Amino acid sequence: MYDVQNFIQVVYNYYKPIAVASTADMYLQNIEGANLPGVIFSNNNDNFHDDFITAIAKQRFWERKKF
Repeated sequence: MYDVQNFIQVVYNYYKPIAVASTADMYLQNIEGANLPGVIFSNNNDNFHDDFITAIAKQRFWERKKF
């Protein structure tokens, strides 16, 4: 579990897009629902695929605050 959380933190801190499937929610429990640019959650999101493709096309989300 540490490796996954570490990977997510590194990718997040490099401002890259992140797609969160419903099975990965446990790794991001504290931030789900927060306004995190470039972090796309699949739960309750009918446009999940399109939103993630748009995020990939943008490449980086410089407006993020690191955690």
